[in-house]
Amino acid sequence: MFVKSFLCLSLLFSACGKKEDPALPKYKESMEAYTSEIISLSTSLDSLDPASEDSVSRLLKTVDELAATLHNMAALEVPEAYSEAGAIASEAYDLMCDSANLYHTAYDGESYDEESASLAQQQYTNSMQRVSSIGEYLMTTE
Repeated sequence: MFVKSFLCLSLLFSACGKKEDPALPKYKESMEAYTSEIISLSTSLDSLDPASEDSVSRLLKTVDELAATLHNMAALEVPEAYSEAGAIASEAYDLMCDSANLYHTAYDGESYDEESASLAQQQYTNSMQRVSSIGEYLMTTE
């Protein structure tokens, strides 16, 4: 679903030419690694078979992993030229934490909570949109 956006973000970093900031290569390398991890986790979510016996546990584990990955991405030291990227990454992390908590609420209770699951999906979507917007932001600051 969001793989194309993430691939664009990865390609953007491959083409980055801001060599005057010594922090940029490390940031670029870290963002590429986090982008790859997010693509992998997002693909796992998209390919879950709801009829599978372990689908709920895999869903919960994957959204928790996405939240952890976004936490690490948001904690990166951001080069000055890309300062807004850090703020966007923090928003993506906050939204993913909300999503993970809502998914746990939806499935951890005595009965399935459809409203929490719906809100969780929306927060997940919002988080992934923020991750995509990091790439857009970085393209405009080149």
